[in-house]
Amino acid sequence: MILGIEASNIKAGGGLTHLRELILAYQPEDGETLVLFAGKKVLESLPNRDCVLKSGHPWLEKGALFNMLWRIFILPGEAKKQGINLLFSPGGNWLFGLPFVSMSQNMLVFESIERNRFPSFKDRSRYQILEIKQFLSFYFSSGILFISEYARKFILNKYPSLNRKANSVVYHGVSDRFSKTLEASAETGKTHFLYVSILNYYKHQDILIEAFRELRKTHPEAELDLVGPAHPAYLKDLQATLDAAQEFVHYHGMIPHSEIHEFYKQADAFIFASTCENMPNILVEAMRSGLPVICSNFGPMPEILGETGLYFDPTSVSDCHSALLQYINNKEEFRKKAEASSAMAAKFTWGRCAKETFDFLRLVAKQ
Repeated sequence: MILGIEASNIKAGGGLTHLRELILAYQPEDGETLVLFAGKKVLESLPNRDCVLKSGHPWLEKGALFNMLWRIFILPGEAKKQGINLLFSPGGNWLFGLPFVSMSQNMLVFESIERNRFPSFKDRSRYQILEIKQFLSFYFSSGILFISEYARKFILNKYPSLNRKANSVVYHGVSDRFSKTLEASAETGKTHFLYVSILNYYKHQDILIEAFRELRKTHPEAELDLVGPAHPAYLKDLQATLDAAQEFVHYHGMIPHSEIHEFYKQADAFIFASTCENMPNILVEAMRSGLPVICSNFGPMPEILGETGLYFDPTSVSDCHSALLQYINNKEEFRKKAEASSAMAAKFTWGRCAKETFDFLRLVAKQ
């Protein structure tokens, strides 16, 4: 059997990490080969393996329009030439006239309540267009991979016609860099909370800062570290709040993913205030690090964290404040929960992700 991965729209970030880990953990069956289609820089950044054939094309270096033209006019001939039985599209592209499996990675595309948090018509329209594109990819696919049960139920309920498709839930993995290695920091008398995520409308850093402002009235030792890139318009709106709270809120900007685990080591607790996720990899990283987790009760978060965290409504300042107080007043209880949380997160391995992914692809290809 010959399987293919169409990764023309994957450039960096979590998509590239997922692709790299799949390649590293791929275990071919007898006589099986994997063909990888991607841009030159992506191919060069991925590991070389005898069982993986890398295939690029000049059009994949020329932007989205040429990427689409390549998928329509070039890819079908290449797939036939290579004898590919089935293609996997982790970026959720619609592959014209080819048997393929699509994957869902972005719930902002489907959750209108969440995308309507964006004040910009341009942002909202872009996600609406992406929803159409993603639906067409699912509709014309031979199978769909989801990365959380929450996403599968939401999308299949919204589009019942997709229920006839072969589908499966395969959770992403987490790097061993995040395994429990908390360092004993010097006694400073402070309680450091960490939130790693893009600053954005559905991540609710503005609500979180106001909750900390209330918390500081009774617990001046509490401080918040924010790590991640920022949506430009949201950061502009938030800047005055950040400036006014700089005594207890520290925004570090974007940190390379290879260095993020160092922030986990220095924190006392982790906060995750997002209301829209597919599979929250950042949450799993925090769990794996052994930190107590104060978590949004939206989306797939309870599916991932189970009963090992403290939940709150991230759209409510008072509810967030109450959760922070509950943690501070019961630290030992939540440290014990963090032990169970870390053990749960250890099950999210890239080896398991790769095995379940390729097992599903083989099943669909045989059908």
